[in-house]
Amino acid sequence: MPETFATSSSSTSDEPRWSDGGEPLTVWLFVLAACASGQDRPCRAVANGVPVALEGGAGALTPVARECGEVVDLQFAPDQTLLVVDQAGAVRWVTSEASGVWFEVPVATGNERGLLGLALHPKFAENRRFFVNYTTRRDGPLKSVVEEWRADPEEWRAKAQRVGVVYEVVQPFGNHNGGDLAFGPDGMLYIGWGDGGKWGDPKGHGRNKKSALGTMLRLDVDGKSPYEVPADNPFVGQADALPEVWAYGLRNPWRYAFDPMGRLVAGDVGQNAWEEITFVVGGGDHGWNTLEGSHCYAQTPCTSDGMVTPVWQYGREVGQSVTGGVVALEGRWKGQYVFGDFLSGRIWALALPREVSGTAEPQLVGRFGGRISTFGRDRAGRVHLADWTGGTVYRLDSP
Repeated sequence: MPETFATSSSSTSDEPRWSDGGEPLTVWLFVLAACASGQDRPCRAVANGVPVALEGGAGALTPVARECGEVVDLQFAPDQTLLVVDQAGAVRWVTSEASGVWFEVPVATGNERGLLGLALHPKFAENRRFFVNYTTRRDGPLKSVVEEWRADPEEWRAKAQRVGVVYEVVQPFGNHNGGDLAFGPDGMLYIGWGDGGKWGDPKGHGRNKKSALGTMLRLDVDGKSPYEVPADNPFVGQADALPEVWAYGLRNPWRYAFDPMGRLVAGDVGQNAWEEITFVVGGGDHGWNTLEGSHCYAQTPCTSDGMVTPVWQYGREVGQSVTGGVVALEGRWKGQYVFGDFLSGRIWALALPREVSGTAEPQLVGRFGGRISTFGRDRAGRVHLADWTGGTVYRLDSP
């Protein structure tokens, strides 16, 4: 998740917010606020929203829904219903005529914890299956859990119920929990985990293929319950790796999506110097914590030989916490990957290179005064984004 979700501080690292003695008061105040504010928000559609021009660019944001909580994920159902994930534990549905709470998940929230991701099965219109990713202390230690749920077969917005746990992992700290979910064009479920938290990956998860943390997992949820390992996963049969691992060496892949060519593109949040946009490559070593972006982190000199380096990276003079985006399929930025920065509010559009080893320079779409926590794309191909602090969902338009 983007850094400094606990406060509005512009701190560039998580170290000042964590200590061996526990969490600071600001984090616990946030926990109480998030828990208390969970279900009293209407999250209603905005009729005839007035576009707001972005500073220094060519884009405008048109509000489409307000009072939606700490929004961390946006999805669109096959009938174009907007689904809004509130970190405090609720998923709401919004249409132009009505809105409501679809379902709620009891979560351990605060800082970078909570209900963090939602993915509808590619055949959701037929089977009503969907998946959530959240943090919990239900059985003792803090864990990230991916669960399957099922919506009502007749009126899917009426109710939903839990089917069971698909995958879970113990979290050593309360940040870098990842939390995103996405189905690929291959029908597989991709689960992105952060390195488990604190400063510099002290547990060494990023370099360890036998840990699920710091990785992208790839699961077949259409086979045996709760899942099967795809036979073509890159590390199947290797003693030094979990067979579920698709790629490793990630620090905290906060929001990722597939482009029209079927390539997985992620925003990987940096430590204290570099943010990156990267292709997540099957079998790829993405460098953390040897590299931050394409730069040496833990030791100098170092080598990036055999590692996947970013498509684009930026330093602290530009932003401090990347929020991965989506490829626009309509409008001025059609065919480009639109993403942003949580703290600086900048939004960019990037023409992705044809080669996963390539690099590219984005154009600035503009700068926004809120905290950009997530992007989504509606069924018409238009880009949407959410302001985490304001609880408003916007559509990105050309002025």
